[in-house]
Amino acid sequence: MLPAFYNCKKERHFIIRLTLVILLLFCMAQISGQSFEPMTHPLSAKTENVRKIREKTRNWTTYYYYDTTGLLIREVSYNKRQKRAEDQFEYIMTDTMLIVKEIYENSYSIKRFHYGTARQVSKYELFFDTDTVHPSGLAYNFVYEDNLLISFDWSIVRPDTIFPPLKTTFIYNDKRQMIIKQESCLNDIFYRPPRVVTTFHMYRYDSNGRLTDQVVENTDKKSAFTGVPVWSKEQSNKYHLILSDYDRHGQWRTSYYLTENKKILWSKRKIKYWK
Repeated sequence: MLPAFYNCKKERHFIIRLTLVILLLFCMAQISGQSFEPMTHPLSAKTENVRKIREKTRNWTTYYYYDTTGLLIREVSYNKRQKRAEDQFEYIMTDTMLIVKEIYENSYSIKRFHYGTARQVSKYELFFDTDTVHPSGLAYNFVYEDNLLISFDWSIVRPDTIFPPLKTTFIYNDKRQMIIKQESCLNDIFYRPPRVVTTFHMYRYDSNGRLTDQVVENTDKKSAFTGVPVWSKEQSNKYHLILSDYDRHGQWRTSYYLTENKKILWSKRKIKYWK
């Protein structure tokens, strides 16, 4: 379980958000959510015993508030002490479904996680505002081996078109830790019509099993990750995140970005616990 280590929800206008949330949810161009795989393992986002996290990233300060069960219930972001965004999260859980409602400004999104008999996600749907019939994003064909997620297919759905199914696959080490995530994504920034490209996420751990490095690289040399320091001016399709300074509860407190020429201090966190 890894709480959010980069807040990509700063300036929010609904139309921009609608597009970015769908793309980032499935292609993870930035680091977001309460774990590095919150979509397919939503309950792994639970942050045991954490009451509040204060995360400072450059001019931004974000506060994360959790309930006593470890679920994120509120997120507030400030830029130079001026409040810029606030999200609230509501959860409905049944034996076959988890519904997460995220309320921001005058809008909201709804995520539905459908479960099979083994409590494994079998289908995912993303809705915006009052339309809970026509999803804006879908994930399906979930494949598991030895209780580990191996792959799933996904599609972005918009009124004007339906993108073809794309695939995400996972590789684990002998400790059952995810070490590679391979995603087929759509690049509709540089290409018309959109072109399918592949993004590789590579994870490294220390001897205590804590995530220390995430290296992300896109096979398309024209791709550029936004909101994070890229590897170099010549290579904008790669970034390298480092997490360090873990506390005794296993929560990281400092993050850096490594580039071709330097190491950049990115975020510092202060964590308060219920116990």
